[in-house]
Amino acid sequence: SGGDWINMGPDHIESAAATAAQLESRLGTFSVRGDHEHFAHGLDRERSVADVERAMKRHGVVMVNDEVRWFEHDGKRIAVLFINHNYPAPTTKATVDRLIGEAHGADYTIAITHQLDSKLTPLLVDRVDLILGAHTHGGQLNPVVGVVHVPLARLETPYTDGRYQSGKTTIIVTAGVGYSMVPFRYASPGSIEIIDLVL
Repeated sequence: SGGDWINMGPDHIESAAATAAQLESRLGTFSVRGDHEHFAHGLDRERSVADVERAMKRHGVVMVNDEVRWFEHDGKRIAVLFINHNYPAPTTKATVDRLIGEAHGADYTIAITHQLDSKLTPLLVDRVDLILGAHTHGGQLNPVVGVVHVPLARLETPYTDGRYQSGKTTIIVTAGVGYSMVPFRYASPGSIEIIDLVL
């Protein structure tokens, strides 16, 4: 998962973790932190993240912080880089370089992050095979300009929802199923991505 299990406040941490536990996964269920994981207890971001991660762990979901995990599929070694990059806790070039170095020798590399913005994207393109991102909510509120809906998320990234190709790297960004701040979406259908890797 690309994170954002909660919106704001601590009220829904436990129910979000219980919902996450319903995801059936043969190799385990993993997530990076979204920016909203930092907003459960106001300005106490460490407590916020710790409470979310504890609840997820109780329900069998592992939240991974700037680490590489290895998986095998049909005799191939897949390195998955879990990159915690979001507004409250941006990652650094040194961290990305370290993770890519740790993934050396993989047959296929996947980077999972919450926020795929203009700072992180160039650090990954042509260095990993697949990037999975979240954060945008597909724009969430997409006003009509002229005769088309314009995703507001384009103010921060061209990768708002769907599949993109940049050099040798495939990018998939999900619109997710929730919302940020205001409790509704407009012209932004929710989505959960199912991806088949053919190696």
